[in-house]
Amino acid sequence: MASPSAPSIVFDAHGRCLRELCRASSTHHNGLSAAARANKRLSTRTRKRLYRLDDALTVLRHITVEYADTLVADVARECGADCGAQATDTVILPAVPEDTVDAHDGD
Repeated sequence: MASPSAPSIVFDAHGRCLRELCRASSTHHNGLSAAARANKRLSTRTRKRLYRLDDALTVLRHITVEYADTLVADVARECGADCGAQATDTVILPAVPEDTVDAHDGD
């Protein structure tokens, strides 16, 4: 039997954590980050891990090939020789709109 893919693990863990936090508080939360912020019993370490898990899911839900290609091109261009790689000629596409990024109060 094959191991589950990384995206499958992220989706599964996100859903299970959200359901557990909602069950523990007997409250519906609009997302994992909101549930983590509302649960004061969680350690700062666990809360931050939940924020990262929520961010990972956001990337998986909204990533496009064009966005990924642009990111790689930006890294290659900005690092240049400093990263040990030559920048390549690529077409730079517009970035993902900021309203699709879920901020976490500075965490």
